[in-house]
Amino acid sequence: MKKNYFSNKMISKSDSKLKEIISSDSFVEEAKQAAAWELDERKIGHNYKLQPPKQISNNLFKNYDFRSTESKGWRKYHENSLLFFGLTCIACAIYFIAPTIFTFKKSLIQVEGRLKSADILIEEVSSFNKFGYKAKSRRATLYFSLTGINKRFELMENIGKDYRHEKFSSIKNRLRSSKQITVWIKKKEKKSGKPKVFQIDIDNTTILTFNEVKTERNGIFIFLLILGLSSTVFVLWRKYPDKFERIIN
Repeated sequence: MKKNYFSNKMISKSDSKLKEIISSDSFVEEAKQAAAWELDERKIGHNYKLQPPKQISNNLFKNYDFRSTESKGWRKYHENSLLFFGLTCIACAIYFIAPTIFTFKKSLIQVEGRLKSADILIEEVSSFNKFGYKAKSRRATLYFSLTGINKRFELMENIGKDYRHEKFSSIKNRLRSSKQITVWIKKKEKKSGKPKVFQIDIDNTTILTFNEVKTERNGIFIFLLILGLSSTVFVLWRKYPDKFERIIN
């Protein structure tokens, strides 16, 4: 005899009660099935037919996006923020650092003269790190000017927690004891009041080389470029996966 969870409960039921269970909509299909099996066991006829299990249509969820509107909104917000961050990194690398890295010596001119004044300024600067905490450090600025030349030349560098920049101090002392100073700047900054300094020669001796200035920010440039490109490409890949797949294939 076939059995299920309700079979034992149907044994004590009368024939009329079993038929009532079969015809009623108040009982689950398994209970009706147990009642029919019990009637079969008793050799009593009935009109019960086993109903096939209901199939859930695949089309019901086919085109439904289960992600909530809020989740999609937050995703779009974070994608746009990451895209802006990536483009900002690329822009900073190209606008602020690339002009120095991709400068060639043939594009420079020499400005010569005798020292008018030279000094070093140490000042505290503040910035916010990636965790949002305010970080304080010191920045050293060596500035000097030449007699008869209406320009202010500057060298600037962050010195962390130090109170003195040994290299700038050495350059300042050499400037003050010099007879002839040659400063190399870009041709297009000839009329600028604060041109970028690429090389300094004192009495025919180079104390700040062109390559030293040109390559001082190479690491930052590469870091910003990689960070910016990876962030931008990642967002574009998330937005347009099909186009990226076609490009790769």
